[in-house]
Amino acid sequence: MAIPFSSLRFPNKPEQVWKMDFWRNHPRDVRGQYSWAAYDRDESCWPCQWGTVTGIRDVQPGKGIEIMPTFVGYQSGALVDSDDPFSAFDNEDPDGELSLNGKYAITSDVMAEASFNPDFSQVEADAAQVDVNTNFALSFPERRPYFQEGADLFRTIFNAVYTRSINDPDFTAKVTARKDRTSVAYLVAHDENSPIILPFAESSEILLGGKSTSNILRARRTFGENSHAGLLITDRRFEDGGVGSVLSLDGGIALSQKYRVDWQVIGTYAAEPEDSVLTFDEDDPDFHNSTFDDGKYTAGFNGESFWGNAYYFGVTRNTRDWYVDLGYLERSPTYRTANGFQPMNDQRSITLYTEYMLRFDEGLFQWVCPSLRLRSRGDHDWGKRERIAELGFEAKFRQAQTSTHSLYARSSERWGGIDFDDVWMLHTCLHTYPSEAISLGGAVNYSNTVAQSEDPPIMGKETYYNAWVDLKPVDRLFIENSFTYVKGDALDTGEELYEGYILRSRWSLQVTKALSLRLVGQYNNFNESFDVDPLLTYRLSPFSVFYLGSTYDYCTFEDLGVNGTDKETCLTSRQFFMKLQYLFQI
Repeated sequence: MAIPFSSLRFPNKPEQVWKMDFWRNHPRDVRGQYSWAAYDRDESCWPCQWGTVTGIRDVQPGKGIEIMPTFVGYQSGALVDSDDPFSAFDNEDPDGELSLNGKYAITSDVMAEASFNPDFSQVEADAAQVDVNTNFALSFPERRPYFQEGADLFRTIFNAVYTRSINDPDFTAKVTARKDRTSVAYLVAHDENSPIILPFAESSEILLGGKSTSNILRARRTFGENSHAGLLITDRRFEDGGVGSVLSLDGGIALSQKYRVDWQVIGTYAAEPEDSVLTFDEDDPDFHNSTFDDGKYTAGFNGESFWGNAYYFGVTRNTRDWYVDLGYLERSPTYRTANGFQPMNDQRSITLYTEYMLRFDEGLFQWVCPSLRLRSRGDHDWGKRERIAELGFEAKFRQAQTSTHSLYARSSERWGGIDFDDVWMLHTCLHTYPSEAISLGGAVNYSNTVAQSEDPPIMGKETYYNAWVDLKPVDRLFIENSFTYVKGDALDTGEELYEGYILRSRWSLQVTKALSLRLVGQYNNFNESFDVDPLLTYRLSPFSVFYLGSTYDYCTFEDLGVNGTDKETCLTSRQFFMKLQYLFQI
């Protein structure tokens, strides 16, 4: 394997001194791992133990300009009335868009990147998640390469930067700079359709707030062997009114080889637009007038403004065998991060977690690890929210890279002003890799849980199953399958509260080094929908790619006909698309 120096970024000096390591995994019954540098398991800092490479002379870092134009063509169709399976299917005229992305290495330490009308759509839809018994927004992983690069700089203890909040930008620019121990990143984006998360103590709401401009600045300075300090500033301004800003300081101090302290302090400012239409919900008309922070503010958008804050302070002990983490976290009732992901606020919590690993040279287990978690969570006035104790057990077998994890948790909780004291959960899961051709695993949860989505909340019992199996019947074909099922009943009456499952299968065929085929099928029983997404990819290089694909969305409509007993499954929407992008390096 050869990596050109021109493809790397490093200081432009006559002689280089680098920290580096190489390691290799042997996936056998018991995984073997070999590294060039020696590691001390009592040292929590991994990069600190990398080897030092000297003697690299007369090499130049990569510079120049990269230009990547992209053309996307598409043709869409959908039912004229999405609630009527017998309505006409409207096929729109074919359309297309051009976009341009440019990158310039100002110096070996400073990189600038900009994109006009970027196509940040994903060629594969997000995997569906079960959300039947939660009132909180769900997060999804960032898959867009533009936002993945340099994402480590924006990562803090609180998720104050969630790049998927930049949903549909028509312009974005980014500058990253690294000099010695200091790193700086700046991101600006103008978004056409900006999502808004409104967090509360027991629920969150997701809205679309229209056009906005986001500015995000991050600076981080490392010192010592494993310590750092950081600054984060974000600001989002909506064209129709509304502001969300964040100022954050964070840091970590290695007190010794075993002990470290991590902390973060955040101040937030939110000014709502005066647009009650955004927050009015026909299914929940009372939401607009509901209040928070002891009745000081209403949930509806009526031009209110307020300040918020959040704090975290934690101490950890990390050695080869024994790990301990003690942390305090606080979010005020008015804490909001316009460019972040935080579906819950109004809380204070203290958490203690510890685990101890026992290793064996022979026998059934390679290691076993019992654990304990204790947490007390209240609202901002220390009113009761949750008291929880968890006992866990994790083990790694010496056969087929098999591992298992079990957990018993017991808690008392308060939802909707009602105390629930008999809340518990029993969980177990197993993963195994018996051969190169197959790997599989699954999980089972059985619990007494609070049915949060009921009004008022009630005690329920829930059964959850998850299973997955990955197959590799031939060298170039990989098949990933997963099944998730959940059922909830009222504890007192046995009435069914919810039941459903999600089935997903993903087939990937690498025809040649450049050509690949992929097919994703997903059935969501909760809303009776079925998606099929085929895709052809021809890849000359990581960024010079041609995509040709389509999406088919089906839905089953019930309670049709005169007696309301008929069902009809039909295509509700469909899109054909092609995407061509080519990277020019000057």
